[in-house]
Amino acid sequence: MLKAELCNMLRVVHVRINWYGQRVVSVDGYEGEVEINTLAIKYLNASTFQRDANPSAKERLDCYELWGRLQVLYVESEIKLRHTWLFKYLTPCKEIITYTVDPLAIIGEWECGSTKESLFQFLPQEFRRIWPHAEPQNSVAQHDGSVRWQATEEMVRAYLKN
Repeated sequence: MLKAELCNMLRVVHVRINWYGQRVVSVDGYEGEVEINTLAIKYLNASTFQRDANPSAKERLDCYELWGRLQVLYVESEIKLRHTWLFKYLTPCKEIITYTVDPLAIIGEWECGSTKESLFQFLPQEFRRIWPHAEPQNSVAQHDGSVRWQATEEMVRAYLKN
């Protein structure tokens, strides 16, 4: 529920670059600003993003949508940053990799190379319980030797409608 509310709140945000070159957002109806990285880290620390946890399909979908919104904020901030004097002189020293590639992996709080689609990776037995007659999109080996089967956003949405 909280993640869904956060996602709705993030639809009315304003992105800007502050004097120190930080990417910050403010939300209509709330005071103050928060750096996008801080917001992303708090988001990633939600229980749904713990690989050892077993989130529900609804929690996975909520996080998928929120992740997409955070990526949009990073892209918007990248555009704004390019129009500042900071970008020309300081940013090349501060940021070697741009946030537009995979922002949540770049800030170091998510496995490098992960994508928001990785939220739809299920243990084989869980996949079979939810979709007994469907075939996984692919099989993904994890660093711990386990295997997860990939579902699609459409599969998860269809499951939640039933």
